[in-house]
Amino acid sequence: MQCPTCGSTDVYRSKRDWFERIFNGLFWYHQRPYRCGYGMTRYWVRLEPRVWRHAFKLRLHKLVLGWGFYIGGLMLAIVVAWVLNFIQHNSQQAVNPFLQNMAKENLKKDWENLSKDQQDQYAKQAESLSPEQKEAIRNMLEGQK
Repeated sequence: MQCPTCGSTDVYRSKRDWFERIFNGLFWYHQRPYRCGYGMTRYWVRLEPRVWRHAFKLRLHKLVLGWGFYIGGLMLAIVVAWVLNFIQHNSQQAVNPFLQNMAKENLKKDWENLSKDQQDQYAKQAESLSPEQKEAIRNMLEGQK
């Protein structure tokens, strides 16, 4: 490579400042700055497509290696949490009817074991309940029969 100003072959890559890195990365990734060692002139050289594609692949590979494990671990944690939530939800749906039937049977046995005086006492307490509560208890007791 030769300097376009003086023709010297003493040419090396020049460093980019932060603004040039951002701007070059966004708009013209396929250009690089060079500086002449003899005349100290700075100029930009357009790279061949195969060169900047290769550089892009290397940067992408570095990015995937750097962040890929974190993103993969995060996705794995999300899938495991979803599966556990799904299993818990299905197990609760399977157990709830069984527990409700057991509670109704135990309530029925407890009611039958009460004396007539205790049943009358609970009936008096039930008079202070709201109509909605009375209806819920009536439905529950009718469901036991």
